[in-house]
Amino acid sequence: MTPFAAAAIAELGNVHLVRGDLEAAEREFMRAHGMGHDAMPGLAQLRAAQGHQDAAAALISAALDARPDAPLDRLKLLPAAVEIYLAQGDRPAAERASEELGSIAGRYSAPALRAASAFSRALVAEFGGEAAAAAADFRAAYSAWLEAGLPYDAARARLGLGRSLEAAGRSEAGALETAAAVADLERLGARLDLAGVGATGTEDRAAATLDLLGELDDIVIRRYSVVGRYTRFSATVRNALSDARQRIVGGLMGGGGNRENHLLWASPGSGKTFFAEEIARSTDGIDFVELNLARLDEGGLRGALDDVMAGDRPTLVLLDEIDARPDETWQYGLLLPYLDGNARRAAPVVFIMAGSGGSSMAEFLASIRARPKGTDLLSRTPEGNMVEVAGLDIGDQMLVAAGHFLGAAERAGKPVAAVERAALFYVAATDYLRNARQLAEFAARAVLRMPPGEDRVKFDHLFGAGDPENKAFWKRIEGEAPSLIGEFVALSA
Repeated sequence: MTPFAAAAIAELGNVHLVRGDLEAAEREFMRAHGMGHDAMPGLAQLRAAQGHQDAAAALISAALDARPDAPLDRLKLLPAAVEIYLAQGDRPAAERASEELGSIAGRYSAPALRAASAFSRALVAEFGGEAAAAAADFRAAYSAWLEAGLPYDAARARLGLGRSLEAAGRSEAGALETAAAVADLERLGARLDLAGVGATGTEDRAAATLDLLGELDDIVIRRYSVVGRYTRFSATVRNALSDARQRIVGGLMGGGGNRENHLLWASPGSGKTFFAEEIARSTDGIDFVELNLARLDEGGLRGALDDVMAGDRPTLVLLDEIDARPDETWQYGLLLPYLDGNARRAAPVVFIMAGSGGSSMAEFLASIRARPKGTDLLSRTPEGNMVEVAGLDIGDQMLVAAGHFLGAAERAGKPVAAVERAALFYVAATDYLRNARQLAEFAARAVLRMPPGEDRVKFDHLFGAGDPENKAFWKRIEGEAPSLIGEFVALSA
């Protein structure tokens, strides 16, 4: 049998392991091992799941010892090693594995590697009772795994985030994150991760969704606009972001000469990049430049900023992931002269420095302040220009879904006048759809399934033929909220 087939068998073992079928997992891992395939770290994780922590640690240590000079092979083993060593109570070994993982992952720019490194740091910090540090790294891992399109790993990170927030005394926020993670893990059938985890908050979220749906007769997208197509359901959130937008646009329309720097902290998935893009799209006569500090090296960032300063039009610059690469020291020192750039540029340049690190604006600012030149960077941003973007709530999720249904219908040349309440309930109750990219693709597929002549998005349109999720969730609605079936909310732009 080919190496590819052996790898597929090992992956099947991983699937069984996640689903809690340990006998089936062992069978597949042993088949792959007998074919000469490296079944680590699966076998080691299986032993840990069976409660044999010493055996798990011995297996993973032997695998690492056999590959002292093969960083890519070690990269596959180190994430499991961190978890196994911590389960055994060996924090020093876990810290060494986490540090090595971070060192290897730092050579590459892949979101999944950044996520694995952040997750391992979070586990070590959580083990040591450092709840705030753990929450920051769990949140970073969650965001990066969503970016990489890995919902299972993202859900595990979010579960850790919930635990850490609760340990840090933020019980309400922790319960919400835990409930959202549990919902995703349940959908994915990840019984191993759900063992011993209650669904705290899931019922409350469902009840809140039903209450909100009961109040909605129509959704008119323009009523909720902050700027352009960027919408928020809560009037409080909408007003705060509208004020921020006005300050940013005012800086672009000014005569230059003053610092026009803004700092945005946003929880993952709340659309900070889209917010900046829509400000630029809705403001005539300006240029827009997006720079990501996690992806640019020193020469690339300097060259891009030099190009900005050489321009002669008002320019909005989004410096995304401003808190990335915390172990490097050059970024903020490089940025400072450019943040003073309006003093030497005829047309205004406005900088939005955005990030999602930490679990709040306070933690985000603390992480910046702790870095070389971080205090200098913050001193160049007026306090009134520091904005915390709230995460998406239930209303936002339904609102974004409605906007995507209308947008997909326009692109497909189909009219959409309404959406079934049962469909909106599914959108709000399904946590992976809080990711904007996933939600956009999901809405587009639903619209394409609408038959000719139909102008309403129905629950059945959300699923492909034979999708088991359709039947399972339909039974839930029949039991919890039969009034949502066959009732519609009107949609309009």
